Amino acid sequence: MKLLIFGTHTCGNRGDSAIMRGLLDAIRQQAPEAEMDVMSRFPVSSAWLQGRPIIADPRDQVSGNQPARTA
Repeated sequence: MKLLIFGTHTCGNRGDSAIMRGLLDAIRQQAPEAEMDVMSRFPVSSAWLQGRPIIADPRDQVSGNQPARTA
């Protein structure tokens, strides 16, 4: 199973980051075989907060955010 989680937390919001971490952990417990990608408007800071690669939201290219990883 492949999952894409998008519309995630904003830049530097540790509370949203904790919720995302909990969601990913819960999915991993229920479906260990699941491949999960996360997409964010703020991929660099999100990757730092999550400790994992984050895909840049292509709808936000106008803002000049630099992707941490491209899909």
